[in-house]
Formats: sequence, structure tokens, C-alpha cells
Amino acid sequence: MVIRDGYTFLKREYGPLHLLSPIYIAITLGCGLLIVANVLRKKKHVSYFVSVGSLCLLILCSATFVGERMVGLKVELLPIAYTVCAGGILEVCYSVPEMYRKKLHCIRIWDDTPQQQYLKLVEQYNEELGVQVKEKTARLVEVQNDIIVSMASIVENRDNNTGGHIRRTSDVVRAFVEHLLATDYSSTLTREIADQIIKAAPLHDFGKIAIPDSILNKPGKFVSEEYEIMKLHAKKGAEIVARILQNSDDLQFKNIAVNVAHYHHEKWDGTGYPCGLVQEEIPLEARIMALADVFDALVSNRVHKGQFSFDEAFGIIEESSGSHFDPSLCKAFLQCRLQIETLYG
Repeated sequence: MVIRDGYTFLKREYGPLHLLSPIYIAITLGCGLLIVANVLRKKKHVSYFVSVGSLCLLILCSATFVGERMVGLKVELLPIAYTVCAGGILEVCYSVPEMYRKKLHCIRIWDDTPQQQYLKLVEQYNEELGVQVKEKTARLVEVQNDIIVSMASIVENRDNNTGGHIRRTSDVVRAFVEHLLATDYSSTLTREIADQIIKAAPLHDFGKIAIPDSILNKPGKFVSEEYEIMKLHAKKGAEIVARILQNSDDLQFKNIAVNVAHYHHEKWDGTGYPCGLVQEEIPLEARIMALADVFDALVSNRVHKGQFSFDEAFGIIEESSGSHFDPSLCKAFLQCRLQIETLYG
């Protein structure tokens, strides 16, 4: 610390070894210039842009080094010298002369012993086996779907009042679900769940197999006792579907299929059957199925009712929003009217 005219100054003092610093910097910059000069002389082995850029950097550093010494600035150039030196080394790496490059060789070593050949064979076999398993699994899923549709058709053939109902409602569910995937429901209705709802749709009336023919095919309206027996098809259907799929590995599909069969006659306001569920207590898949089921019943001929027009059917659906049907689903169903009408030709 130096006191001068009442002011305190910080004075730096360097030992003898500090004199080596400028010498080192000068040598570094000089070597860098020689390296870049050599690179430019053999510029066919290195990027011209990189060479000129490095040269400009060295000239700038050299000028700064000499200039600050001439005007007496206290500037530490050692970090810059390190940077330039690193750049020079990179230039050397990029500018290996062709004569040396020809002497470089690439050697590849691998194990080709019987043990390694066996491991490669096992790996190849596992890959082929994995492909075969995927193909067999896809085929089993197709067979399962065909069996489901066939069994549903057998059940439907017992009911003379609803010919083609299984196919039509399945088509409506498919069109409706595809529409939902393109709306706000895409956040809760994934592609996987949508496919499983479509797959489960043919099973919604499976419980009718447990209803006596005298009631199922009665040519007229049910009396109260007969209607109570008819309503059992929802509960019976859920039990039968659960037994059929009890050994299925796809628990999500099993739950969706059981819910579709069990709750597709539930109503938003709680007046449905068999459990009297209210609003979102009703599973989403059952609320979707309810719309397709009722719509097809409205536009089809039944022994106890005539066939409604599309305008009448969609009008009834709209009037039942908030009572029979989920309001948001009902709104979406009305929005895909064109696709649904197309299914009926």
C-alpha cells in the first residue's frame, strides 16, 4: 500500500520469475503464427475459412500485446495467449500433411470364436422370436374380436325385434368415438381406450341370452312384470361377459366390456337401471353406448313402435340431454349427425 498526497494506492510488485511471463506469451504467439503460416501453405488439407480466421486472431492478439506494452496498459493477456495456443493446436489437427496421413492405419479387432458365434445366433433367434410373438399376438386379438362379434350375433338372432342392431350400434359407436377423439374429450379418451370401447360395443346386449324367448320375442309392449325381467339383461350380461373374459390378460378391456353391458341403460339423472347411477358415476363407455343404443332404437322398426325420422330421433336425443344423457356427450353426438346418418344410408 502506498500513501501519496493523502491518498492510498495499491502498488503491484512482481518477483524475478514474473519476467518470464511476457517471454512465454511472445513465444506462444510466435509459435501460433508459425503454425497458421504452415497451415496456409498446405491449405488444401484444411478449411480456408478456419485458417484465415485463426490468422486474424493471432494478428489481433499480437497487436494487442505489443500495443499495451507501448502505452503502458496493465492488461493481462495470458488468457488470450492460452486461447490462441489452443486454436493453433486445433489447426495442427486439421492440417495433418498428406504424407503423414498415408501412414496412418485403422485396425479392427473382433472376437469370432465359436462362443461369440453362438451368442450372435441366440441374439438373432431372439429377434426372430420377438417378431413371431408380435404377429401371433395380433392374430389372437383378431380371432378374439371375431369370436366376440360372432357370439353377439348369435345372441341377437334370438331377438326377432332387433335385427342388425349389434352391427349398427357398433358402427355408430365407432363414428362417435372417432369424433370424440378430435374434440376436448381427447384429454381423457385415449386412442387405446377408444379402440377398446369400439371392440366392446357388440357385447352391450349380451345378457339377452338369459331372457326367456316368450318375453324377448313378445309381439307387443311388456307388462310391468315382463319389463322387470327384461331389465335383468343388463346385470346378466355383465356377469356373462365377466365369466367369458375372466382369463383375459387385458384387464382394461375386461372392465370396459363389463361396464358397457352393465350400465348402458343408466340415465344421467339417476332414473335408469339396474343400479340407478347418477351423472359421472356412470362409466364413460356406458354413457357413449347409451346414446348409440337409443338412437338405433329410435330410427329402427320395432314391434311396439314405428320408425322415427332422423330429425325426430335427433330431436328426442337433444331433448333428453341432462336427463337421459350426459349433456356434453349429447352435444358431441349431435355434432357428428352427418357421419351417423351416412351409416344408415
